[in-house]
Amino acid sequence: MNKKGVMWDDIKNAVLAALAIGVGIYLIWAFLLHGAGTSAGALQKCGALTGSKGECKELCNTATELTFENVGCTGVANKCCVRKAENMNDVILPSGYGGNSEYDFKVISIDFDSSLGLPAGCQPDSNVASKTIICTPNGRYSIPVVIQIKNVNRAVEVYADPVVVINGNGDNMKKLGTYVGKVPLKLDAITLTGEAKTTIEVGAGESTENDYWEVYPYAICITNECKKTDSSKSNGILSMNNNDLVTIKFIK
Repeated sequence: MNKKGVMWDDIKNAVLAALAIGVGIYLIWAFLLHGAGTSAGALQKCGALTGSKGECKELCNTATELTFENVGCTGVANKCCVRKAENMNDVILPSGYGGNSEYDFKVISIDFDSSLGLPAGCQPDSNVASKTIICTPNGRYSIPVVIQIKNVNRAVEVYADPVVVINGNGDNMKKLGTYVGKVPLKLDAITLTGEAKTTIEVGAGESTENDYWEVYPYAICITNECKKTDSSKSNGILSMNNNDLVTIKFIK
């Protein structure tokens, strides 16, 4: 299915604006209640503005914290860093683009490619019902995945182009095109379904202990007919199914 949606940046800006308004209201309330005496100095601590959840730093960790510059902080450490809520759903996958009633396809599912097996250092999770593997941290891995594709109308050539989200955080997402497959899947009116394959390459410095990668099934069509359906003039049709994914965990 092709999707068009609001990207994470838009949501993040809305959240930041709402929090900024809340902080402003709090400052006005605190000034009226306490005056501009000694309490004004206490209000410089961003922890006082955020329910003891904030800390003044030079830089915030964008993967786990929201950044409020010059809010309750001064000097070099002028950024108020507030840890994101643990249950905050900040993973907004890229929108689909292109496609029409004639030239389109559907992504059905994703799984690890059992025909090639898992690399040394990786093994299936003990929960056989899950699409999860466990790999030893600090290792280099080439992990094959296969994406099931169904044709809709016209002949198309489709490459696997999965999206990787690290630790469930939308700010830490591998961009589209990072793991594009090398061989296209050709679908026509006779061959209605097939498998687009690619490999998730993990560097030794990326397989950090206790991290996990979620791999979502995207695919891209690169034929000229597909590209013509894309008004944004990008690379072709991109279809997705965010209800199906595989997970790679780096655990000793």
